[in-house]
Amino acid sequence: MRITLRLIVSLVFAVAAVATLSSLLQIRRERETREDTLERRSLLLAARLQDRLDPHLQESTHTFITVDGRRMHIHTQPFRHRKQAGAFVILQKADSFNARRAAIWRHNFLHGLVQMALISLV
Repeated sequence: MRITLRLIVSLVFAVAAVATLSSLLQIRRERETREDTLERRSLLLAARLQDRLDPHLQESTHTFITVDGRRMHIHTQPFRHRKQAGAFVILQKADSFNARRAAIWRHNFLHGLVQMALISLV
């Protein structure tokens, strides 16, 4: 009985560790994918404006900031024409990732809970 209990507890911890590691890796991959998508969207929007400003454009920048608790992606494209200088800025909401992260944790927690229950029954 004691060996069975130790085995069950060990398996439960192993499943919890694997589920946690899997969740962390999945969240990292999801964040990278979403950030790449936002940058690609910004570049597509900037490309539309580039036709009019092409000879005057300088190197663009991408960054993520937090404004009033909301994560934003900023694409900045500076330009210079004669004595005038300026920039166009594209802002996009990037806070939908937090909801996705919570869904990933919830799904993986429930999945791990089911696995632990099945291990305990066997």
